[in-house]
Amino acid sequence: MRSGRLAKSEICGRPCTDVAHYGAMADRAGTSPYTLRNILTIDYVLGFLAFFSFLAAFHALIPTLPLYLARLGSSEREIGVLVGAFGVASLASRLLVGRVLLKFSERLVMMGGATLFIICFLSLILFSPFWPFLIVRVLQGVAFACLDTAAIAYVIRISPPAYRARAINYFLLAPSLAAAISATSGVVLVNTYGFSALLLSCAGLSICAALLSSKLNVGASKPAAVSPAKHLPFFEPKILAPAMANFLVLPSTCLFSNLRSSLLPWQTSWSSFAGQVSQPSSPSMPSSAG
Repeated sequence: MRSGRLAKSEICGRPCTDVAHYGAMADRAGTSPYTLRNILTIDYVLGFLAFFSFLAAFHALIPTLPLYLARLGSSEREIGVLVGAFGVASLASRLLVGRVLLKFSERLVMMGGATLFIICFLSLILFSPFWPFLIVRVLQGVAFACLDTAAIAYVIRISPPAYRARAINYFLLAPSLAAAISATSGVVLVNTYGFSALLLSCAGLSICAALLSSKLNVGASKPAAVSPAKHLPFFEPKILAPAMANFLVLPSTCLFSNLRSSLLPWQTSWSSFAGQVSQPSSPSMPSSAG
């Protein structure tokens, strides 16, 4: 008769000596406390909170920036350029962030991106369109690329291989949560206290992201000594398929968000116009009976 310890060490008829493998096999039917203990470490939670704080500041600006620029007197063409400059700068700088992460730890890159985001939000309060804003938006794109890439690289590095897919899945809940909370909160904050309060709040969230990033474990985020893509500095063929899938999905989401943001001024104007039409044109207008 087998002992309880021996029976426990055999899962699905196969002996299992690796603790991480045992946890993954035992957790096949669902999420167990053992799995959560291996995923939700202190560094993982700190990285998630830093990523969420950073994205909350980013998503609060998506529906409100076109309104802010319109109130400052920017034309439709200038608003389009200033909104799109962020994406172009982020795309271009991502080609170099991977190389930066080979020389510096993820913690330093995340802190640098959050710090640059703080400066950009404060600069949006001080400067006026067009050229100062364009420089700030380019720097915001660079900051976003740095922190976004470094945060995902960090969680991949610290997650156990047996739980890496699930850990990444949990970590990528941060963009959805930030978009759901910050977009509406940003509009409410603008309508209640103004754009300066919104930009200061975004700067405060970026400060939280920088402080949380500074608490990450340096040893867990030590950069690799040798690049696995030494001869391919900007492109890895293995990631072509998931990159194309991501490219096909994200633009539709961003297009809907930007279209909704661009329609907000028209909706506001139409609501004001409808309210004026519903009211009588003159209080002294004679009635039909008279």
